[in-house]
Amino acid sequence: MLAISDTLNKFLHTAFENQGLDVKHAVVVPSNRPELADYQCNGALALAKPLGKNPREIANALVDELNNLTEAKEIFSEVSIAGAGFINLKLTDTFLVEHAQQLLNSTTLGFAKVKDPCKIIIDYGGPNMGKPMHTGHLRPAIIGESIRRMLCFAGHDALGDVHFGDWGMPMGMIIAEIEHEQPNLPFFDTNSTTDFPTVSPLNIDQIGEIYRKSAARGKEDEEVRQQARLTAAALQDGHAGYMALWKLLRKESFTAAKENFASLNVFFDLWLGESDTRNILEPMVTELQTAGLAERSQGAIVFPFADIENIPPLMLEKSDGGYTYGTTDLATIKQRTEQLHADKIIYVVDRRQSQHFQQVFEASKRAKYAENCELAYAPFGTINGPDGTPLKSRTGAPPKLEDLLQDAINKARERLPETSPEMSDKDLDHLAKQIGVATIKFQDLHNNRNTDYIFDLEQFSRFEGKTGPYLQYSVARVNSLFDKASETEYNQPIIITHKTERELVLAITSFADSLTRSIDRLEPSALCEQVYTVAQKFSTFYSACQVLGEENTSIRQSRLTLAALVKHHQLVCLDLLGIDAPQKMLTRAQECPAA
Repeated sequence: MLAISDTLNKFLHTAFENQGLDVKHAVVVPSNRPELADYQCNGALALAKPLGKNPREIANALVDELNNLTEAKEIFSEVSIAGAGFINLKLTDTFLVEHAQQLLNSTTLGFAKVKDPCKIIIDYGGPNMGKPMHTGHLRPAIIGESIRRMLCFAGHDALGDVHFGDWGMPMGMIIAEIEHEQPNLPFFDTNSTTDFPTVSPLNIDQIGEIYRKSAARGKEDEEVRQQARLTAAALQDGHAGYMALWKLLRKESFTAAKENFASLNVFFDLWLGESDTRNILEPMVTELQTAGLAERSQGAIVFPFADIENIPPLMLEKSDGGYTYGTTDLATIKQRTEQLHADKIIYVVDRRQSQHFQQVFEASKRAKYAENCELAYAPFGTINGPDGTPLKSRTGAPPKLEDLLQDAINKARERLPETSPEMSDKDLDHLAKQIGVATIKFQDLHNNRNTDYIFDLEQFSRFEGKTGPYLQYSVARVNSLFDKASETEYNQPIIITHKTERELVLAITSFADSLTRSIDRLEPSALCEQVYTVAQKFSTFYSACQVLGEENTSIRQSRLTLAALVKHHQLVCLDLLGIDAPQKMLTRAQECPAA
């Protein structure tokens, strides 16, 4: 089935073609005056200047064409002109209802799968080994996860890759510091090459503490920094003890990261790290030098961009022989195109890394590593505290991710009843977790991806307004209706008897267009606006119209069917955003949204 906008565009295309006009302007958009029309076409205004005509003259001709199309009479109840030449389109209730009935039985809510699916790898998450995840990992994780879900929904083979930071100088710092503190560990016995321990000597918090100690000591002592460099180099050369310890620390870090991501409903298809490119780094750098693309500069090897203003060279190999993030990122592109056969790679990374990706993308283009692969950068802003600067804990460091999530869960639990005859304490705690995750995720996703926002947990966690809990409540309210109705009552034809029913149906039919915008822009906010609008329209309908109390059987059944469509719509949208929809939403009386 076609999205409503596609159906309308088809008729406009015919009208424009009949008038000999450029059909690229035969496009509808939702009306900015919903009291006058459902959709509008602004093509007459765009054509006026190049054609040297009055836009209303062009619009009049197009309106006449539409009114003369026999099939259009079943679609449009009114076609008119407004203002300087806007073509207003109002749809018939019959067309809206028929489309709504089709949506109810469509697993994709009328969204058409792509005809030519691509292999797409989304790079998001980016935790670093030895460092507990913090707020800086929140946005890439939940934005990237939503993008992955939307692309899979559209029919692409979209894979999420965590791209773990597990190689290079930080590894040398951690291992050197462990050796400094515990030199008698078997990993540091120069006579031992096998039979190392199989359990990590440190947990994730201890690994993080070791890294901080190394960084602090290194600031004051050049010998500490030099030892870290030597250790990193030995690790890269395959030192048996270092490699054995590194693998255990990596496993510990992976386990902790997986738990953090799972708590946010974030999942990855690929658990690859920078280390997975380690065997191709040296030959790649040599290859780039041989091709004349990389050169030595002050003892280092760089990839220069002399012909492009304001782009510094990309450092590939430092003067001490160590590799950089740029080297592993370039090698990762080579790996993803040659081994994974990616058609497109999307990087969901902090916008402060824009120059880095400009360098890496340009280098991969010149090295012909991405000749048949599109590289896309989806930057995002920062999460800020009340002072407008990046969010910090009392110690001045970014808050740990698990602490931030736990705060949201605790806030949700405060707003649930202390006890309930409907739910056990365990169920209430589970509900609090679902609400807490929704609180954090929706607040992030409904903002424009590239902007900063203020973290205000008190505001985010409300059960009313533009919040995750409010959306969850819209589904729970439908469930409460169904608990009291027979199954046969919400599988009947929809009829429109009240303006709020029509407004609700019209809002739901915008799903395909909203999802298309989100996919095209790699921007979940359009889908967030869609699911919130439907929740609002449903609340208005629910307040204005009797459902179970409606005496007319056909109308009651129609409204229950409409409620079923609302639930279907909300569940699809929330799943694409990675948000759970609880069966029930219990709240303290003062927190309940107005019915």
